[in-house]
Amino acid sequence: MSRFIPVNRHQQYLLPPSVDEWLPDNHLARFIAEVIDHWT
Repeated sequence: MSRFIPVNRHQQYLLPPSVDEWLPDNHLARFIAEVIDHWT
């Protein structure tokens, strides 16, 4: 009995992915975005 779930790698996203969901809370990109938002 296999524990793998079949995946269609060519399937499109139903909704556009959010970068917030992919990056950890302490990622450098979040810090840079916060600094840029603060300056603008």
